Amino acid sequence: MSTRRKITLARWAYQCVHAARALFTRDDHTIVVRGDIVWDLDLGEGIDFAIYLLGAFERSSIRAYSRLIKPGAVVIDVGANIGAHTLPFAHLVGPAGHVLAFEPTTYAFNRLQRNLALNPPLALRVSACQAMLAAQSGDLPDLDLYARWPLRHAPEARHSTHLGIAASTDGAEVVALDDWIARHDISRIDFMKIDVDGHECRILRGAVKTLSKFRPSLLIEFMPYGLEEAGSSLDELVEILTDLHYSFFRVPDLTALPNTTSLLQGMIPDGGSLNVLCRADA
Repeated sequence: MSTRRKITLARWAYQCVHAARALFTRDDHTIVVRGDIVWDLDLGEGIDFAIYLLGAFERSSIRAYSRLIKPGAVVIDVGANIGAHTLPFAHLVGPAGHVLAFEPTTYAFNRLQRNLALNPPLALRVSACQAMLAAQSGDLPDLDLYARWPLRHAPEARHSTHLGIAASTDGAEVVALDDWIARHDISRIDFMKIDVDGHECRILRGAVKTLSKFRPSLLIEFMPYGLEEAGSSLDELVEILTDLHYSFFRVPDLTALPNTTSLLQGMIPDGGSLNVLCRADA
């Protein structure tokens, strides 16, 4: 299903929930508990609404990585947004593990910090960084990146395909993951999620040493149109990963996927994306 179609369906569901809450004079802001995690949610936002209605965002991805992430693991969340995966990661790694969460936009980073503050035991396991990962440290930053998918009317311009709204990255550090890892003397990485709406290639190019050394499993969004808008391609993404000796698996059942662009492209709907689990070859 295309992202536009998903947003359209979510808008319809949101309107029903919004109308029902209005009968009891409740607005779109709410604090709820879902799966032992406390969330500060704006129901007019797509990610928030999914957590409110379904209990989690991208539940199929959570099912997949819950099979792989063990207590004591070190996990990196690139494109953490409001913490929709950061907090489940923190739950999975346990008190002995740690999560490194990178989010460049001020809007989402502030909301990530709020959700961490509502979950003190989990927050102790998370280092949240307002940073934009890049191929090289010091690269010129993108001034705005997509971080919101409103379900209600919004005056800001929307992306023509996925209907997102860009948010400012003012204050974000631009750094290659390899440099960040070296600077902080990280000695272990077990799992890494990358969901950055087409900027995956530049992040991977800045993480080659890290991936070669630690061989973490990766959860990556394959979004052909987003990759092209960012100046790369699905071909480039597949080439980077196969050169690093990664194989691809379907989410959530972890059955093998092809490692050729043409076959993968045929599995992704126009205007859509595919979350892929990438595992280092033995």
